[in-house]
Amino acid sequence: MQRGRTLSLLLRRATVVPCRFLAEDVSARDALHGIGTPITLELWNQRLRKDSEAHVSATPAEPVAKVPYRTTIAYPFTSNRVLHEKYRNPWGAVRIGKLLEDLDSLAGNVAFLHCDPGPGYRLPMLVTASVDAIQINHRLNLDNDLEISGQVVWTGTSSMDIRMELKQAERGDDPSLVALFTFVARDPVTKKSTRINPLDPRMPREKELFAERQQKADARKAARQRNLHGRVFGGFLMRRAYELAFATAYMFSGTRPRFVMVDEITFQRPVDVGDLLRLRSLVLHTNSLPAGISGVSSDIPAGASVGRVHVQVTALVTQPERVASNITNTFEFIFEVSIAAAPEIEGCKLLKRVLPSTEEEAKLLWTHFPGVAAQF
Repeated sequence: MQRGRTLSLLLRRATVVPCRFLAEDVSARDALHGIGTPITLELWNQRLRKDSEAHVSATPAEPVAKVPYRTTIAYPFTSNRVLHEKYRNPWGAVRIGKLLEDLDSLAGNVAFLHCDPGPGYRLPMLVTASVDAIQINHRLNLDNDLEISGQVVWTGTSSMDIRMELKQAERGDDPSLVALFTFVARDPVTKKSTRINPLDPRMPREKELFAERQQKADARKAARQRNLHGRVFGGFLMRRAYELAFATAYMFSGTRPRFVMVDEITFQRPVDVGDLLRLRSLVLHTNSLPAGISGVSSDIPAGASVGRVHVQVTALVTQPERVASNITNTFEFIFEVSIAAAPEIEGCKLLKRVLPSTEEEAKLLWTHFPGVAAQF
């Protein structure tokens, strides 16, 4: 039997999403002003309340093995029009950027619940270190209720992997999206690695997932000592990067893009509240899918085919006083667009090719698409 908990988030001014806690300081106005989604705001508040209960001067707890628990949040889009409108984009589809932000926020809460030492002990500082590639398996539909859930599937000495799933009612248990978040734990006083509660997988599926992630951990070459003092949530950066990538693909292709996937994300440097953050986007490459393949799209006009636009977004922290910038993250997004074999097909345009105009652009193309770069 699957062990789990369902969070009930009561959001002020009409939005009720199934769960446990009530946050008096979450307002729909904050969400509308873009500070965070209503789900993310409540998840943050739960974490902040837990932080406020823990004293930095308290003693760190000895790690205790814990079994995996699945934490779930439901999105009742069919019965809650306020929530429906907050996650609807101008074309009536789901705002992917908001869901990316929620995925990171819930993954953070799952990590906190696993590491919670109980009253009287010091909580570790947990930050997103990396995110594996996130891919859409089925088109997301606002006319369906959906849920996101997460559970710890692997732990090391001071790091853990959280498997996140997004499911739609019409798809049953078949996930429409799967993502894996890696979190690292640091002692809030010493800022050094701190031990976390080890995972105790007992069910066959839990053991299978643990073994898979252990193989991944063994193969990792990059150190996990990243984002040690992160102040800005990774989900915020993911959402802003996605929105810029979407706009870039839209401007470039001249037709509405559909999200396919984002490649592995590594949080290289901290972003503190108050930092001047710049996001820079670039179309790296375009390609057409073979005839008859529709990708994740289900609304391709007759006579049209599917093209893909690869967009890179670079996040930089800028220090104007020092005239310096440091890269904090690099995001690689893939979008699908409807393309025409001829210009007269309604809703479609010819897919433009990308030609490097500088040495830096040529190097980027060679790094990501060596076969294409060799043609120039």
